Amino acid sequence: MTISNNTTATKQCTRCKLEKLFSEFGKDSRCHDGKNIYCQDCIRAKGTACRAKHREEVKVRQWVKRNLRKYRRRIISKRVLVAGKRRCTWCGLEKSFDEFSNQKKGRHGKRPRCRDCISILSAAYWVENRKRMNAHRRQQRDADLEYFRQKARQWVQANPGLRRKHVLASRHGITPEIYEGIAEMQGGVCAICKRSETANQQGDVPTLTVDHDHKTGEIRGLLCGTCNSMLGMAHDDTDRLEAGAAYLRRGGIDARDIAIPVQTSRS
Repeated sequence: MTISNNTTATKQCTRCKLEKLFSEFGKDSRCHDGKNIYCQDCIRAKGTACRAKHREEVKVRQWVKRNLRKYRRRIISKRVLVAGKRRCTWCGLEKSFDEFSNQKKGRHGKRPRCRDCISILSAAYWVENRKRMNAHRRQQRDADLEYFRQKARQWVQANPGLRRKHVLASRHGITPEIYEGIAEMQGGVCAICKRSETANQQGDVPTLTVDHDHKTGEIRGLLCGTCNSMLGMAHDDTDRLEAGAAYLRRGGIDARDIAIPVQTSRS
């Protein structure tokens, strides 16, 4: 969906499933049409329900935040800051400015928490809220699936090295350097047929496939697409592969050696 200058342009809210005017949706730069996926009524209702559910918890957090601010002001006013350093408000360690991310409104132009603490807190938040965040992302993707597919294709074309690095790490737990080391050890050819990969129908020459043991996950080598499919079709069964090799060595069957049963006519 694209932004329209027409005041009667509508959009479906992914929460209440109602078609509403664009003016009833808040701004959101993360969406391709510049509008939030929820209408303003649903956002207000969600916020009201959340505040009612966690009202006491919010009051406690606000009280702690106010008092901690006063306490920190007294401590900072009495402490002399070392030039080029500041204290992380989470771990309490004094670190150099290079270990803090930039923030215009922050003290000294830096965030109050160091990069290490932010990474730990972000990972912990993701673990605790993974299901909710994944559900929200799926909902955003399903609202305009073609748009997200196009963005994914553009990213893959712009970052071929990162895509390959992610695939090797997620599927096989290796780095591109380890892959190149295995390929150099094999001479850049398939470990079975000793041939290099051939071009596909699009004219591109694919890289050798990483072959691994499906039971243990151990990497066995690099194979071409044909040999890798052969092992996959045989389910890595050595007896079946040896029987197939013996079958090919045996050769064809002479039709004259086949005994054809004689059919007798019924009287």
